[in-house]
Amino acid sequence: MERFRAILARVSNRRERAWLLNGLAVLVLLTLVLGSFIHEAVVDLRNAPPSPNCTLAQLRERVPPPSHLAVVLQQGTQRIVWIGPLPPYTIRSGPPCYVFDARGRLLGWSPQTGEGGRWDEWARAAYRSKTLRLEEVSHLAIGAKQRGAP
Repeated sequence: MERFRAILARVSNRRERAWLLNGLAVLVLLTLVLGSFIHEAVVDLRNAPPSPNCTLAQLRERVPPPSHLAVVLQQGTQRIVWIGPLPPYTIRSGPPCYVFDARGRLLGWSPQTGEGGRWDEWARAAYRSKTLRLEEVSHLAIGAKQRGAP
């Protein structure tokens, strides 16, 4: 702080001081915006599944526990929908969503919901369904594998 005061003391003209303070304010603002973009990218990487066709068990090891987990039946298709917690300190429309087939194999995911993306319809249906525990869903997926479900 003393160093900043010394720099300001050297700048004698008010106009020069105003330019210096405005430049400093712009620099701080740009740093915050850039930091926000970097933070969002890091959060997306942390929430990304380990592979494009991972299983429920593999996702469980990689990301935080689901805030909502449901088995959803829409148009004759059964899906397991994992909705993660909303990451802190982010500007998002909604939490991440992972959609699995009946056997527990990942079909796709979205780092955020609420923007009308491909998986939003499944996320909305999951919120209307009963919340299940991960163990219950794992047993359903294992049973589907044994029955030979697609």
